[in-house]
Amino acid sequence: MARASIRWAPALLLALFAVVGVAALFTRASATLPASLWLTALAGPAADDVRQAVFALSLAPRAAVALMAGAALGLGGALCQQALRNPLAEPSVLGVSAGAQLGIVFATLYAPGLLMFGADVPALVGAALAVGVALLVAARARSAPVAVTLGGLIFGLFCASLTALLVILHRDYLTDLLLWQAGALDQTGWSVAAGLVPRLALGALAAALLARPLGLLDLPDDSARSAGARVATVRIIAFALAAALAASVTASVGVIGFVGLAAPHIARFAGARRFAGRLVLSAIVGAVLLFSTDQLLQATPGLGFLPTGAMTTLAGAPLLLWLMRRLQTSRGAPGGQDAATARRSPFWLVPALPVLALLMLAALQFGRSETGWEWLQPGAGLASELRWPRVLGAAAAGALAALSGYVLQTLFRNPMASPELLGVAQGAGVGLVALAVAAPAAGGLAPPIAAALGAAGALGLLALVTRGGTAAPDRVLLAGAALGALLAGLATLLLTLAGPRAIALLNWMSGSTFLVTGASARIAFCAAAATLLLCALARRDLALLALGDVAAAALGQTPGRARARLLALAALAAGVSTMIVGPLSFIGLIGPRMARLAGFGAGAAGALASAVIGAALLVGADWIGRNAAYPWPLPAGLIAALIGAPAALALLVGRGRRAPG
Repeated sequence: MARASIRWAPALLLALFAVVGVAALFTRASATLPASLWLTALAGPAADDVRQAVFALSLAPRAAVALMAGAALGLGGALCQQALRNPLAEPSVLGVSAGAQLGIVFATLYAPGLLMFGADVPALVGAALAVGVALLVAARARSAPVAVTLGGLIFGLFCASLTALLVILHRDYLTDLLLWQAGALDQTGWSVAAGLVPRLALGALAAALLARPLGLLDLPDDSARSAGARVATVRIIAFALAAALAASVTASVGVIGFVGLAAPHIARFAGARRFAGRLVLSAIVGAVLLFSTDQLLQATPGLGFLPTGAMTTLAGAPLLLWLMRRLQTSRGAPGGQDAATARRSPFWLVPALPVLALLMLAALQFGRSETGWEWLQPGAGLASELRWPRVLGAAAAGALAALSGYVLQTLFRNPMASPELLGVAQGAGVGLVALAVAAPAAGGLAPPIAAALGAAGALGLLALVTRGGTAAPDRVLLAGAALGALLAGLATLLLTLAGPRAIALLNWMSGSTFLVTGASARIAFCAAAATLLLCALARRDLALLALGDVAAAALGQTPGRARARLLALAALAAGVSTMIVGPLSFIGLIGPRMARLAGFGAGAAGALASAVIGAALLVGADWIGRNAAYPWPLPAGLIAALIGAPAALALLVGRGRRAPG
């Protein structure tokens, strides 16, 4: 029988990383205060010695917080991955950290009394909401781990959208939240460290009690039940414990990515095969990862101001991509698309075009002003001049997002594929933010080109880790969602580098059409028309690829080239759409889905129906955003996301009930 043994290579690398972190801390501490005074400073810094205060109230507590927060995240990641049997599961991926963050922001604004004893209570409430959503999806989808993970990701996007909306509405109070939400470990005393001690101790004790029943989950469910494990109960308790640990860390230091994902895998690579050993080693690895990353960041000139949480997310990119290539999920049916109950003729779309035109006219002419609700008269002047770029831009962006989703859903043969859930829109957002940080004055065609390049890069990575999109549908979804989370972390880091432009960039990434110009609206409209035409011309390629590569090749197509052309088209459409409404509108998911439910399948009819529905949805979202909190405009992209995320969850639950797993 094979025995668990230490794999010395990863163990030595981990030990080396820990030694480097300790050396960096000692170097900084020695430069701040002579070693002979360290104990004196820790016992009570002298009031007239700034060096002792910095050492005792900043350096030392920061190191302690990093160690404890990393251990808690490693512990939570191990619990999540074991409970869900999913190598990409961790609290931040499952929406727990985003829910905790939303709870803290909401309490800060509307219930500050809850913060009298710290941020743990609102953080736990937000995390509990995330757990509740995940369990609801699990119940409806028959506890399929993939469905739970995707449900958590979508709920996390919803919470992130709502948090961004609150930050925009209360920017005078919440500007510092941008730095905090990226995982800043700055300390001014021992209060945070003292608060983490009992939470980590209780979490570790509870995890130890769960170690044996969770270890049985290495077996198939039937075998685990035969061995005495209550599988569903154990999973719920483990998930709730992981959520509580993540919420405590989020309440203390903000959102820290990657640590909870990486620590259990590194523990496994180091030789911890049994779950009990993996649990202990995951906590140690998590502590080392966060502590050493933070110390190296502080010791590197010019990088000490960067938030550690964002840097841990970026540091995890190679591991994340490697995990996505190795991820094994059930393949299910090769064709993930559900056929519509009826195939409608394209002529049914003829009345839809005038309806869309009337909707755009109403959005342009009807709305609130200083005198109340009014219908603008022809030639109203300034009001019309300000509104028409927004309306045209919203319609074009909605059509582009829906067309991108239509191409991706057909290409990947998966009804849940969309620019938002596959990381494409987030890639476009990273391209736009990078351009704004590097060249703030760039205009003209530079923004759409930057967005398209970012989207193309994300699609290229997705194709790389999913073998060109031919992998199992669930694997493609998980890989894309994980890639999206990674790119969102990169965008957050770039926002911290933007300085005074951060709020303006956040407005723009949130999908505000307030600053859409006539030129950008015309560019988006032309791109939408061109994309629709190209989709119609590519209907044969789409139809053949939907049959699979073997069948497509037998019918005379070159699948690789056709897929590359269509991926480039989807990237361009998603990039231009993101330029107008940000990366999280969910129009790319909802538009094509509604078109199929209405009976418009593949081909030109499906593309046109998706475009019309997407345009109508985003024009409506823009109108709501313009009037709901007048005179303060709300971003159309966030309004669409707040509507689209629950719809996406409903679609996921419906899909899970039809085809579990």
